[in-house]
Amino acid sequence: DPESIAAVRRFAKLTGDIGALSEPDVRCIALAYMLERDAHGVAHLRTSPAPVVLSKHKHNKASKMAGWDFVPNQDDWAELDEMNAEAEAAAEAVAKKMASAALEDDAESSDRKDAKLPKSARIAAEVAAEVAAERGAHNAGTGPDDADKADKEDANDAEEEDDGWERTVSRTTRVRHAKRTQRRKEAEEEAR
Repeated sequence: DPESIAAVRRFAKLTGDIGALSEPDVRCIALAYMLERDAHGVAHLRTSPAPVVLSKHKHNKASKMAGWDFVPNQDDWAELDEMNAEAEAAAEAVAKKMASAALEDDAESSDRKDAKLPKSARIAAEVAAEVAAERGAHNAGTGPDDADKADKEDANDAEEEDDGWERTVSRTTRVRHAKRTQRRKEAEEEAR
């Protein structure tokens, strides 16, 4: 209703809120105004905002607020101060223990060739070496031609077992597989 929207805009201009209200806000308020007008009339609604009333209470900015600026009774807070001091001392002790443990780890690992690596990196390197050793033992005595034959056999097995499901592989693996397949096709065409 254009009349309700006009009334809401006029009132918002008087309060200074017109800049903060979006068009949907204005329409929503106008809808509420229209429903109230139809149900109960507008006699009880304001047509202009209430005048600004300044507080007669003087705010004393110099007064101190208990708990923020001062403590009226120091004995009440003494226990809290002691607890804070204990917590700080405990935190310092833990930090010293962690620093000494780190120094001990560095001293133990200085004998190794990879002493500059962090502990997590050394563990990862050890695991990688174990995996490489297992793969080396598994593929011992096989050359690149044998690997291509194994890939062809795997591809043939996959085609035979096609039941509508695809293996979940990473994008890199898919790209490598596609390149390998393309190289095989090119080699077969050159052989002909």
